Amino acid sequence: MKKIIFILMIAVQAGFSYDFENITMAEIRAGAENFKAPVPQNPVTEDDEITADLSMRVPFAAVKKLFVSMSASDGRIKLIDDVAPILYSDGKTLTVKNLKLNINGIMAEPVLSLKPYMEAKNKMALKIEKVKFHVLMLPDRSRAASNSQFQIEDAMDQVMSILISEINKTLDDKFKKDGLPLKAKDVVSMKYYKNEWILRASVSGKFVNAYLPASILSEPYLAGFSFDSGAFYVKIKSGK
Repeated sequence: MKKIIFILMIAVQAGFSYDFENITMAEIRAGAENFKAPVPQNPVTEDDEITADLSMRVPFAAVKKLFVSMSASDGRIKLIDDVAPILYSDGKTLTVKNLKLNINGIMAEPVLSLKPYMEAKNKMALKIEKVKFHVLMLPDRSRAASNSQFQIEDAMDQVMSILISEINKTLDDKFKKDGLPLKAKDVVSMKYYKNEWILRASVSGKFVNAYLPASILSEPYLAGFSFDSGAFYVKIKSGK
């Protein structure tokens, strides 16, 4: 373009003239066809979506309060020591103890080594890596030696059934207390896979929309989960 302007300036100074009145439309179209406006490499699009990127810290002490609440409403769960914690962690695995459970009439104190992890967006899992039971009382001691009454797999199935039931009940009570039109089944679905020793949970972000309308914030989702020696950390996002 600079070269063209420079040539035109020289032509004008040299007295060059052209009959612009006789230019035809065909000539104008022919020149226009060879001209294309530059296309931006990264077109800018307007983004009007409100998104969220939140981190939640859930201390182990808050989880203990949940179990205290469970023990008050369900005789199958009791704390051995009201002062001692129930969760311990070395940053890689979780240890659950300080609980006494009534498993079909069998009083037992489990010690569980757990590995929580994310499987996908909105999906997390809890792998039982090791389990020990201190059995306090069996309804039929004559059959206890054969171990026919107390199978570890069946006991863990019962433990998880109790926990799932009580977590759902506690959430229902919490939503009712807060005046939210939600049930536990609306925000979380839990299932224990006995043969794999894995508890899987699918989580919904509807509970956030109960506080922030969906018209303002697109439905959030569980994006990450981790823990350290004293707390769980939950990552919640929304949008694409």
